[in-house]
Amino acid sequence: MIAGGTRQRFTPVYYRYGLPGSYDENWGFELMWKAMDDIKTGRARSLFYYNLACNVPVYLHVDLRDDNINCLLLWWYASTCRHLGIGGTHPVPEVAEAQKRAMATYTRYSRFFKRGDFFAMNEEVHIHVLPDENSFVVNLFNLSDQEREIGGSISVEEMGIQKDLWYHAPKGCRFYSEPGRFTINRKLGPWSTELAFAHSIES
Repeated sequence: MIAGGTRQRFTPVYYRYGLPGSYDENWGFELMWKAMDDIKTGRARSLFYYNLACNVPVYLHVDLRDDNINCLLLWWYASTCRHLGIGGTHPVPEVAEAQKRAMATYTRYSRFFKRGDFFAMNEEVHIHVLPDENSFVVNLFNLSDQEREIGGSISVEEMGIQKDLWYHAPKGCRFYSEPGRFTINRKLGPWSTELAFAHSIES
């Protein structure tokens, strides 16, 4: 990138992507020095909007020592960076153990984060879809210091999955065959996150 070492980027960020002798991913806007602060101040939302606008993979390496017990930092960057690097051992053992469990979950669903089509209901509800599997992962984020209900609705057709199938949806989720929409609502604590996996029974 022309503006290496700064958060500013020239556009279009996809220029020459994938051409011989060119590049195959973008650097994540230097959002790794104060990764949790970037989330709380809103700077890291640029990665969310980047994913909506552009399908060129983003690489970023983040330090987990600044994460919280909810693994908000880990999941935000996992959701918005297809090529994720992590480092640092959290000094609080309970947080470090929570991160290990989160990484085991991430590994199980990594194909969605790395290869899935990115959609969103809003800034706090991200969807990673594998249309060929008729399945997807939903990341919900409460990006505030107050307990809130997080959720929304999206067209199944927009996600590229078949609407005339039976789907397994976890608690707080619902498929409506007419008018063909998926909805989700969860109550989340301050600066927290949850993950949901939905798939067709036929998959």
